[in-house]
Parts: sequence; C-alpha cells; structure tokens
Amino acid sequence: MKKILLSIALILFTLMLSGQTLQKGQVIGFHVITPELNPDVTFNQWNAFAMDKYLPAFNKEFEGEITLYWLSGERGKYKNSVAFMIVFKSLEVRNKYIPEVSTQSDLFKARLEKVTPILDEWMKMGTYTSEWSDWVIL
Repeated sequence: MKKILLSIALILFTLMLSGQTLQKGQVIGFHVITPELNPDVTFNQWNAFAMDKYLPAFNKEFEGEITLYWLSGERGKYKNSVAFMIVFKSLEVRNKYIPEVSTQSDLFKARLEKVTPILDEWMKMGTYTSEWSDWVIL
C-alpha cells in the first residue's frame, strides 16, 4: 500500500513539474486556420501531419522561446475549426523573430530553415489562410 501511495505521489509531482503556465508578459498569437486541401488529401491527414510532424519539429527548434499548440474549435463561431496558438516568451522574443507584421528576422528564417523540409511536405497537402491576432498577458 505504501508503494502505491508513494508511486501516485511521485506521478502527481512529476505531472505538476512538467505543467506549463502562462506568465505575465508572454505574447500569444491565435491563428484560426482555413485549409484549402488538395483533392487527394483528407482533413484528418492534413491535421495529423501538423500535430505529429510539423509542431514537434518547430517546438524543438524554438524550445524555450516559442511554442506552437494545435487547437480544435469545440463551441462558438469557430466550432469544428482548427487554429494554432503560438506562445512567445516575451514581446522581446516575438520582436526578435518577427519584428513587424509579415516580416521575419534573419534569425527566424535561419532557425525555420531547419524545419522547412517538413513545412514544405505539409504544404504539398494543401495551403491555408488564417485570421490572427497577438495578445500580451497582463
């Protein structure tokens, strides 16, 4: 019984340590996605590729500074839609990589280049447009 309780306590402690929280000063971008897929590509294939290949590669490359999350609309205007949430550690980090709207820094381009083969493979499945806004946590 003691081993079971100790094991549960250790699991809970580990989960709490790995939990992420939003911090004051972080910048969050919400991008609601409208995909235009090739006729031979299903939404589930495209969606799975984003979650299983592109996001992990991107997050590994920008670890500690930028994190991408894939979202699925559950209620409201965007029910049954997908989006991604991009979390920048701070305004300074966002501006270091994306100094102005639709402008990427050379540093961002260099780091993104490492995941470009995966992004290119994803884009062969179809394209997408997005509506977005950045938000600063106060």
